Amino acid sequence: MDFQIKTDTNIIRFASISNFIIACELSVTAVWVTFAISRVSVPRIRLSFTPLMSPS
Repeated sequence: MDFQIKTDTNIIRFASISNFIIACELSVTAVWVTFAISRVSVPRIRLSFTPLMSPS
């Protein structure tokens, strides 16, 4: 019985640690993706606005 309880707590601990790691990886990935998208979309927005702003 003691062994069973110990195993359960170890499994729970491992699950929480892996969930924490996954959450960290997800947040890092989300930040990186947002950064990449902003890096890509900002020049595109500038390019699309440049013809409108420049006197033809």
